Amino acid sequence: SEQLVGAIGTVQDPFDQNSRGKIRVGIKGLLVDVIALTNSPDLLESGERVLIIDVQENKVWVVPENYLTRNEKKLTGG
Repeated sequence: SEQLVGAIGTVQDPFDQNSRGKIRVGIKGLLVDVIALTNSPDLLESGERVLIIDVQENKVWVVPENYLTRNEKKLTGG
C-alpha cells in the first residue's frame, strides 16, 4: 500500500541489490512482514533500520535509514 512510503522498517532477512529480503514495519498498530528490494550496494543486515521509498506489486523498495543524511554530507562536503 502507498501508505508504507516514508515508513521505517527493520530488516528481518538480510539482502542487497542482488537479492531480496524481508522487513518488518508497523502499519496502523500492526507489525507486518513484507518482501523488500534495494538498489543500495551495501548489505542490509538483520536489525538494520530502513526507509521505504516505493511500493510495487506487494514489494517495497528501501534504502538504509541514514541514506539521505549520508549522501547529504557527501554533497555538502560535511
